[in-house]
Amino acid sequence: MDIKNVVLLCRSETHEQLIIQRNHLLKIAEENNWQVVAVIMEKHKGRYRRRFRLRLAMNLAQRHRAAILVGDVSRLSRNPSIAIEYAKQLRHRNIKLISAKDDVKTDQVNSILQYEMLAKLASMV
Repeated sequence: MDIKNVVLLCRSETHEQLIIQRNHLLKIAEENNWQVVAVIMEKHKGRYRRRFRLRLAMNLAQRHRAAILVGDVSRLSRNPSIAIEYAKQLRHRNIKLISAKDDVKTDQVNSILQYEMLAKLASMV
């Protein structure tokens, strides 16, 4: 899947961190010549299971044939089982997840395993 469009997904407990994440992801998108379809910002903890904005990001990514770009895998969830559940949903919907910090792309088998390991490590923080 060649990336042309991205949905930026930022999650943090503070407004300041959300802005820092957004600006970092916008820079990455610009450097890669990716069109930003939407910027989705969630202000709450990563262990939260009901993620309306994550589902919105998935719907937008699917509609625009875009990847979801996050700063690191813990932005998806710090709970490994929830993070892996979301990764499976993304694969099922043929949506690529790109983690800028961890260089994870969920359309590659070795990256899926790496993603699962990083999600488990994130839960320990």
